[in-house]
Amino acid sequence: MSTSFWVLLSIVVIALLLLVIWSIRRHRSPKLQIQCDLPIEKLVPSLSGLTLGTAVGGNSVEVLENGAYFDVLIDRIGAARHSVHFETFLWKPGKLSDRMAAAFTERARAGLQVRILLDAQGSKEIDDDMVNRLREAGCR
Repeated sequence: MSTSFWVLLSIVVIALLLLVIWSIRRHRSPKLQIQCDLPIEKLVPSLSGLTLGTAVGGNSVEVLENGAYFDVLIDRIGAARHSVHFETFLWKPGKLSDRMAAAFTERARAGLQVRILLDAQGSKEIDDDMVNRLREAGCR
């Protein structure tokens, strides 16, 4: 094949790569905003549809704002009696991750099965020391 073919092919490949990079950088996550005067109980079916979930009768929803979610989560981890299964896409070093790790290690040392599933990309900043402490306590 001629040199001009390879030059043209190279230009096309570079142009496609630049288009892909531009598209990725331009992408914005959608921001969902709901303005409604109805109580949360009336919004559950709509919220289920928006999140591709299913509202199941007999369950309940409690809206926790700001850091209250983590306070409740840590309390519930501490109240676990048989096992703890935790999955998250984001784990960053800091006071909150230290609190979460302390709750997990306490439950593992109390003899409970503790399983933690972290997303490789969103949790790549987790310290090796933190991972070792969790494993040494018996967390998997």
